Amino acid sequence: MRKIVSTLLCAVMILSLAVVGISAAEGTAVKTAEEFAAMDAEGKYYLDADITLTDSYAEFKGTLDGNGHTVTVSGKPVFDKLTSATVTNLTVAGSVTSTANVGALCATGANLTLTKVTNKASVSQTGDGKYAGGLVGQLNTISGASKDNKIPSTFTDCVNDGAISGSKGKNRIGGIVGNSVKYSAATYIRCVNNGDISALTGISGTHYIAGIAGSAFGSTFIDCVNNGKITSVGGTANMGGILATMSPSPQGGDQSVTITGCVNNGTLDATNGQCGGIVGRASTPEDGSNPKKPELNVTQVLTLKNCTNNGPVTSGGSYAGGLVGYLYGATKLDSTGAERGWYSYAVITDCVNTAAITGTGDSTFVSQFMAYSNCHDNSIKNCYGSGSVTAKDDKHAVFIGLSGDDSTKYDLEGNYVTDSTKYFSYAAPASDGTPSPNEIPMSADLAAKVAIASVADINAKIAAMSATTPDPGTTPATPVTGDSVVWVIALAVVSVFGMAVSLKTSKN
Repeated sequence: MRKIVSTLLCAVMILSLAVVGISAAEGTAVKTAEEFAAMDAEGKYYLDADITLTDSYAEFKGTLDGNGHTVTVSGKPVFDKLTSATVTNLTVAGSVTSTANVGALCATGANLTLTKVTNKASVSQTGDGKYAGGLVGQLNTISGASKDNKIPSTFTDCVNDGAISGSKGKNRIGGIVGNSVKYSAATYIRCVNNGDISALTGISGTHYIAGIAGSAFGSTFIDCVNNGKITSVGGTANMGGILATMSPSPQGGDQSVTITGCVNNGTLDATNGQCGGIVGRASTPEDGSNPKKPELNVTQVLTLKNCTNNGPVTSGGSYAGGLVGYLYGATKLDSTGAERGWYSYAVITDCVNTAAITGTGDSTFVSQFMAYSNCHDNSIKNCYGSGSVTAKDDKHAVFIGLSGDDSTKYDLEGNYVTDSTKYFSYAAPASDGTPSPNEIPMSADLAAKVAIASVADINAKIAAMSATTPDPGTTPATPVTGDSVVWVIALAVVSVFGMAVSLKTSKN
């Protein structure tokens, strides 16, 4: 029996040591700034000490394991470019400032795999029409990309703790990524923003600002969280707790965005613009000019599931929504002019708003869920709004604001809001003063679609949903690094000790 125990303990020890070997840093050790600058662009490296950099590595295409260490930067990011690169277990500290695209890790990147990368550096973007991110300023594409061959990037367990600001022109700003160009598709898994994000007084025109990503070209967000305060005091903001804007492109293809299990806890405050606790804006390619082009053949569906907004949202502009600020979905027409669906619409399921949503403009639409959309293909089901909505007049405190579309065609079921929501839908009257058919007050007749309930009743429904809803999304397991390696080593030591005791006993 003792021999069996000894054998088992030995096996455990060997297995433990094997896991330690697998998870240990691999490649060439880097201990100084000089060794960092001398890295081969396509090599495999790990940090063996904290280092301080005064200049960026030009373009890195290899693998860097931070090994739990910190790179402190002064003025410039760690890398100028990252292309088809992997970076893990790294912390960035210090500060970066640029008139060009900028992020603490890299100014631009494409086809990236970032895991457990944390930014603690402040990021300041001072150029006109450029982009700033906690980790990546702009997510680019590479040669060979197309609407049918998007270039993926994955951000897993990444965190931004640094303050990020833009102060000039039309910027895009995000806690993890500032801007995504066409044909770049990103997946964000368990990413968190804790830093304050600001569009300052020098910002002008339309800009995009959010906790995780300033824009997305067909991306997926799973279990991401924003805890930072997001503020815009200049220009017209498109502001979201998770995503500022779905970034439509006339290049065509599927540009849909799926957001699952994401939470906003941060305050959103825009002097002017359209704000949503999860997404600021979703719109059709060329909206406002000539969007009804059959040849575009764009699919752009915004899917929100099991998302929660706990952060107060305030806008002095057009729209403020607990989940989505604004969605513009122009109709597709065939060659005969017949409607054939929509370019862009939303599917929102099992989502919650608990926060106060406030419109400070004279005609700001305010909603627990989606402040404005003109697309009747939208679906909103089993969503709960226990927060309050406050507008300058009751007609703008709505379940959904509309233009000329037909609100009765919405796919709605099982939604609940507080009595601060005064109108089911509202659209401005015709030029001759005739009321819009979409001017519909809340009533008992709408109860199957959206019903008024007390905060206590809504909170009870939220609790019941939380108790029965499985964890949103299926996310990859967290890699064995850091603390987990310590536990494995401890297990190996205990195994060795146990084996020694067992062998000694067997001899006796």
